[in-house]
This record gives sequence, C-alpha cells and structure tokens, in this order.
Amino acid sequence: MKIPVAQVLCAVALGALVSGAYAQPTPATPPTPESPQNTVNKRAQADADYDRAKAACDEKAASEQDACFKDADAAYEKALGE
Repeated sequence: MKIPVAQVLCAVALGALVSGAYAQPTPATPPTPESPQNTVNKRAQADADYDRAKAACDEKAASEQDACFKDADAAYEKALGE
C-alpha cells in the first residue's frame, strides 16, 4: 500500500501548523513585590525624586531651605521604607 506524496505533504504541513500553536511563549509573570527588579526601580525613583526636591530647595530663600531639606529627607526616607 503506497501513500501518495500529496497526502504525506498535507499531513506534514498540518502537523507543522498545529505544533506552531503550542510553541507560543507563555506570558511573563510580573515580578513579586520583593524582587530585586522592584527594589532597584523603587530606589532609583526615590533617588530621582530626592534630587529634584533638593534642586527645588536650592531655588528657595535661605529662610525656607532648612524646612524644605528636612521635608525632602523625610519624603526620601519614607519612599525607601515602604
């Protein structure tokens, strides 16, 4: 019993198409809250916010700078502590 070449090629093509559906990558799981990626991002964001706050404090009058720097320090510590 000989199988025609066309039937074999159709079967191979169908198998290739079906197996391609199973080859899809699974979606990446989001990082956990304690993962290093979130820790680095949180630290970088806190550093950037702190630098902007210090720059804003430098623009203020000398009498307001002390309170401004204290507020910036408190906000920075809070951002890192959460």
